[in-house]
Amino acid sequence: MIRKSMPKFMWMLLIFLILPVFYILNVSASNELPPDYDGENDSSITIIADKEDATVTVKITDSALDDRKISVICFNPQWDGTFTNMAENKKYIVYLNQYNLENGSLSIQFEINEEPAADDYSLVIGGLSGGKIVEKFRFTDAGILRLQELIEEAKKLDVSKYTADSFAQVVSALIDAALVDRNDAAAVKEVRQALKAAIEDLEENPTKDPIDLTGLSSAVDAALDKDASQYTPASYAKLVKALADAALADKDDQDKVDAATAALNKAIQELVPVTDTILDGLNDVVTEAKLLNADDYTPDSFKRVTDALAQAVSADKNNQTEVDNAASALRAAIDGLVRKTVVEPVDLEGLIAAVRTAQALEADKYTLESYRRVISALADVAAVDQNSQTAVDTAVDALEAAIQALVEKGDIPVDITKLNEAVTAAKALNAEKYTTASYAKVVAALANAVNTDKGSQTAIDKASKELKDAIVGLKLKPVTPPSAPVIKSAKSPSKGKVRVALKKKVANAKGYQICVSNKKTGKYTAVKTLTKATKLKIDLKKLKSGKTIYIKARAYRLNGTKKVFGKYSKPKRVKVK
Repeated sequence: MIRKSMPKFMWMLLIFLILPVFYILNVSASNELPPDYDGENDSSITIIADKEDATVTVKITDSALDDRKISVICFNPQWDGTFTNMAENKKYIVYLNQYNLENGSLSIQFEINEEPAADDYSLVIGGLSGGKIVEKFRFTDAGILRLQELIEEAKKLDVSKYTADSFAQVVSALIDAALVDRNDAAAVKEVRQALKAAIEDLEENPTKDPIDLTGLSSAVDAALDKDASQYTPASYAKLVKALADAALADKDDQDKVDAATAALNKAIQELVPVTDTILDGLNDVVTEAKLLNADDYTPDSFKRVTDALAQAVSADKNNQTEVDNAASALRAAIDGLVRKTVVEPVDLEGLIAAVRTAQALEADKYTLESYRRVISALADVAAVDQNSQTAVDTAVDALEAAIQALVEKGDIPVDITKLNEAVTAAKALNAEKYTTASYAKVVAALANAVNTDKGSQTAIDKASKELKDAIVGLKLKPVTPPSAPVIKSAKSPSKGKVRVALKKKVANAKGYQICVSNKKTGKYTAVKTLTKATKLKIDLKKLKSGKTIYIKARAYRLNGTKKVFGKYSKPKRVKVK
């Protein structure tokens, strides 16, 4: 009994101790029939005809030829050996095909379309440098030769690739092959089938999917590009913590890497620019100070404003306390202004009051369109001629009218359901499935949707439509078709039924399609589809009893909802019970 727990190097040692036994076998199950040439072309033909599975293996060499098309015809024993009446001779043909003789050599194997007879078959090869060649051969028991080929295949196996249990079966079969009586055809066949089954049933060691650090690396690079001076301390502190967590994340666990990436991206998105909060109050009072006219006030009082304005401009924009103190000092200086005594002074009280009212407004409470009218009116106030009462009054009236016309967001009902649905759908997309150009449009539309004015139904509908159009316009990346599967076996266990088994799962396959034909080289029709790549066995039912059929399989993968098929497997011949 072979111990399954033996180290891998012991398996290899055991194989190389067993294999030399086979080199003492006198394998002579082939018919090697070199043509009777004069030696000038250095040509030869080797024919091996295996009675067990009705296959013929032909090896041709012709050093005088390169990239030459040749024809191969096989006649059964009833052929009279003449070429005068090919229409009559056609019924004796059991195989016909054309091949390219590349680099002066060719190795082919074909299956005849009848049970092998005991008499001589004829192999006609046309197109060689010696002209048309006719070789006679008979089907023999090539079991020892086939066994030797399997042994050579076993020698090339990499024991490290397979599980110990499955490789133990190969070693056990090799030991039985070393001890078999080569004169016992039945025993040789049994050993050969056991070795073949053991090789086909080898199970590869499971491999661990590589960890994808691309997203985390991109997020770290984006975080490092952020300038701390441009954001509030609280929001930037969250970014620093997320960076530290990302550095300490377990890089061997994809779930932890993805979680660290998501947390870091969230911290980046939630960064709050300094001008959004800290400078709000200061900017308002600075704007008011810049609107003042020095000619309207006493030099001493206006100097206090200019000094306070200079302090406000140079204040540390990352220090809330310093910003607030500068704003308070500037406000006190403005409130302490002393007007000059002038003849018929221009009344700016209404203007200042309107400006202060406008500055006290909370922009987030109003629709974007109505608040923009207030901003435009404020700009007109800043540019007004303060020596003209008429100009001042006109600007004040326009500003007050814009303030009166403000529309609160809550006053107009808006529906953001469709926008939220589009945003959710976009965030659920897998970027790796689509072309870079089409996915970039989704990213741009998503950013616009997130930042759109939620108080304007027009803006909401526009952003929703642009995002949906970008999603609809996504283009899938082309995918590489899967490789061809290998049919491990095709047997008829009962009447009208054939059981097909695939050797192993095809990489990247979503499923398989099973096809049947009455002829090996005929048209194949799909009869079954396996929708799980891990399901490797299927029964074909309601087949015609006594009929010989040929079976092929091909794998497929999905590109969106479209099936992308790979190449067909080699056909498998089976007779239905």
